[in-house]
Amino acid sequence: MFQHQITHFFDLVAGIPHPNRDGSNRLQIALECKPCEQLDLVPEPDNPSDSNAIAVLRENGQQVGYLPTELAAIVTYEIAQRWKYVAFVWSLGDDTPPYTVFGIELVILRISPGTTDAEVRAYIDETSDWRATNTRPSPVAVSQTPTPAVCVPTRQPGVWPHPAS
Repeated sequence: MFQHQITHFFDLVAGIPHPNRDGSNRLQIALECKPCEQLDLVPEPDNPSDSNAIAVLRENGQQVGYLPTELAAIVTYEIAQRWKYVAFVWSLGDDTPPYTVFGIELVILRISPGTTDAEVRAYIDETSDWRATNTRPSPVAVSQTPTPAVCVPTRQPGVWPHPAS
């Protein structure tokens, strides 16, 4: 068993149909994403719409959207408590009726303070069934669950907060 708590859950990227502030097209950017691509979760405390907003970015800095509002509030609270999050593209598509909206489903690892990279990799390696153990975080309690064996963190910037934070 792991010394530290690591869990995972699934959620959709919000706001893909909207343009980015710089005018770039999120949908076009999202269409370039690949399954298991690691995405960065970047807090935007100065966001005028929501101080808990967390942007979802590709490694090249292109924004595909945001975490859903309720989830962003939890993640913002927990990163202040030194929890880390790593996000991967789990699936892409328009599988929501009426089948006209493109979406990105994320699998997100929730990692307690003090967890080592070796523990995260061991957690990923020991996973057998992602969906059966899907656990969305709660500010009150989160049960331990395994995560997928196919997506592996490839770079530190996907884990928030950044070491420089």
